[in-house]
This record gives sequence, structure tokens and C-alpha cells, in this order.
Amino acid sequence: AALGSNAFILLAAIALFSTANTVLIILIATSRMIYGMSKDDDRSLPETFSQVHKKRRTPWIAVISVLLLSSAFAMIGDITIVAELTNFAVFSAFMVVNASLIALRYKSPNLKRKFKVPLNIGKFPILPLLGIITCIFMLANLELIVIAGGITLIAVGLLMHYGLKELKYIKA
Repeated sequence: AALGSNAFILLAAIALFSTANTVLIILIATSRMIYGMSKDDDRSLPETFSQVHKKRRTPWIAVISVLLLSSAFAMIGDITIVAELTNFAVFSAFMVVNASLIALRYKSPNLKRKFKVPLNIGKFPILPLLGIITCIFMLANLELIVIAGGITLIAVGLLMHYGLKELKYIKA
């Protein structure tokens, strides 16, 4: 009300900048993850994704791959499904990270760690358990089509991983 009838222009501009910033962050973060997964000693992706542009020093093949994949998802039509699939991926990733922390406590108890997780019962960390429970709650509140789509994407990723491993494109 304070800005009058043209307030929607300011709000639209803010929304556009916010969306563009989010897209840029996702493009950078995802391409760097792909780069790392293809560069690591136990490569999970083909080495092609680790190629760095000579002039810009960026993983250009990984960036272009993320751009193309993101564009394909944007063509689904209903952007809310794409956003919810992103939520599914984030919640699933956080759930796996928390579960990994718990598993590492028992699998490698003497490993030197750079940080300590507070609130433990014996060796068992409580905060990661709460993180897993929260992620399960968030996942349970997504639409069934989003959950099915997310599970399908995970299955496709696993098939690609094991298929590439069989074809010797990645290390076993």
C-alpha cells in the first residue's frame, strides 16, 4: 500500500533477481559436484566432465551438461513439479548425509574428524537422527507424483552409474 499501484513492478523485479540468483547458484554448485565426481580417484562419472576450460578455468562440459539437463526439466511445463523435485533431491541428499555421519561413527570410529557433533548418547549422534526424521517428514509431505518422479530419477542415476562402471567409463 505504501508504494501504491506500481508495487507489483518492484516485487516482480525482486522475484526475478531472486530466481536468477538461485538458478546461478544451482548451476555453479551442481557443475562443481559433477566435476568433483569425475575428477576424484574413485570416479563416479566419466573423466570427460572434469575437463577445464583453458581460458576461464571452469569445468565447461559439466556446466553445459547441467544447463541442458536443467533446460529439459524446465520444459516439463509445470514449474511447481520441477521445484518439488528439487525439494525431493535436497531432502534426500540431507537424509543420506545424516545417515552417513551415523554410519561412519561405527564403521570408522578412530578416524580423525575436523568437527564434532554435539548431543551424543554414547557414540550415537542425536542431531543427525533428528535430521533424518525431519527429512522423512518433509518427504512425506510432497505429492505422490513428485515422490515417484524423485525415486525414478534416483533409479536412473543408479542405472547410469552401474552401467558406466560396467562399460569401464568410471572406476569400479
